[in-house]
Amino acid sequence: MPTDAQAAHRVEQQLRDFIRGGVSDALTRARAETPNLTPERVQGFVDAVYESAFAILQTLGEAEANE
Repeated sequence: MPTDAQAAHRVEQQLRDFIRGGVSDALTRARAETPNLTPERVQGFVDAVYESAFAILQTLGEAEANE
């Protein structure tokens, strides 16, 4: 976690935007391919975006620890 509360809030906002945008983009692309999406396929998109978001948090945490 950043030691600065404002920096932590910025990271939170950026992460929220990343997740919202990533899921939205994945659903838009998938619907263009096939309009019938199964709940399992949608969950797969969500899981992939959250895994990417977690990787970003790990990278930020490591960078913060090295400062």
